Amino acid sequence: MNNFGILDRFECEVLKGGGTFLDRLWERIKEAARRAKDIIRGWISAFNFACRLVFFSRWNFECYDAAGNLKWAEYDRPNIVTNEGLDFILNVMFHGTANVTKWYLALVESDTTAAATQTYATPVYTECTAYTEAARPEFNEAAASSQAITNSANKASFTMNATKTLYGAALVGGGTGAGTAEIPGNTNDATGILMCYSKFTTAKAVENTDIFKCYCTITAGRPA
Repeated sequence: MNNFGILDRFECEVLKGGGTFLDRLWERIKEAARRAKDIIRGWISAFNFACRLVFFSRWNFECYDAAGNLKWAEYDRPNIVTNEGLDFILNVMFHGTANVTKWYLALVESDTTAAATQTYATPVYTECTAYTEAARPEFNEAAASSQAITNSANKASFTMNATKTLYGAALVGGGTGAGTAEIPGNTNDATGILMCYSKFTTAKAVENTDIFKCYCTITAGRPA
């Protein structure tokens, strides 16, 4: 064992003062533990970043008065893609599940934190239906380009008929009945899909006759 100089080093440390060697040894152990912890944190951060790159979207919100003047806007908001949404994508691509041909935008009027466990049948949030349109506005997207698809050229539009405080919006689709997902406030169909939900940074007020518009870009990417 002394071939490695361990005994000589121990003797040297002891001669420097009582407890010095053990104190330094303990500090080295703690430093090694800190480095290992930092490495693990880096791995977790990199993994989470890679997962976000696989499938994600950015949301944009605008509110206009009846005369068409922009009252407020919030751009480039992130969302959470639900477990239900991810399972649906996998089942359509690889398991022969029938695709949904139309998707719709739903407004949220409760201060609800986005969670992966949210579903169409149990969205947790409270949907706002205080608009004149008889149906949820359709997500009218253009064809995908550069691994992204968006409805920016055909923004979903809501004509508000009451004063409300809004907190975000969701993308929904599916259901067993014809046009099920277009019904405002509907959550009764367990086969509906809540794909994703985006929340504002802060609550936003809308008033009667305001026009609320929403568009998002959904991107599929490869981890670096």
